[in-house]
Amino acid sequence: MATLLGMGKGGPLIVLRFVLPGLVVDTAFALYPSVAMGYLSCIIVGAAASSTRFFPSVLIDWLVGMDRTILVQHALIGSFMGMIFGGLGSAMIPPIVRRLKAHGLIS
Repeated sequence: MATLLGMGKGGPLIVLRFVLPGLVVDTAFALYPSVAMGYLSCIIVGAAASSTRFFPSVLIDWLVGMDRTILVQHALIGSFMGMIFGGLGSAMIPPIVRRLKAHGLIS
């Protein structure tokens, strides 16, 4: 949807910003189906998914012609802040999943 609406400065490369975290989360659920039940596992998966922001950021900044030192610093700072935000945001998942199960909306 973000690509169709033209959101972001990445153009068609913005797809990487959404596909890579999705692959990390899907892989985590495939390997460990009850990942949504524990706080620590959710925080780890959320941080890992958010850390994938590093690769598209490096690629986009490199294509723009940014200096390598600044490119790496920009990507590391963005990735680190994304990991913090992703980890904290994913900590809200276990209580939501428990409530959905209690009301019979998911199994």
